[in-house]
Amino acid sequence: MHDTRDPDPAVARSRDVNVRGVLLFGFWLLVGSIAAVVAMFGLFRMLEKGQERSDKLLPPQVAVSLQRTPPEPRLKPDPLALRR
Repeated sequence: MHDTRDPDPAVARSRDVNVRGVLLFGFWLLVGSIAAVVAMFGLFRMLEKGQERSDKLLPPQVAVSLQRTPPEPRLKPDPLALRR
């Protein structure tokens, strides 16, 4: 029977997976993912505070005028319903 294993252990080691490289890649992938989550959380909080600030800056007179219907002539809500 023929032995297919390499007799030289250095050759066998060079074919193995680079464990240090895999662990470093996993570590930096984890660090990058955590940094992205933290950045997105901060961005959403900043946008939410900006929205709250802009809602508070609207004067009451403008808020009331936005609730009124527009002046005449108004568009018909369903023009096809009038043809039936």
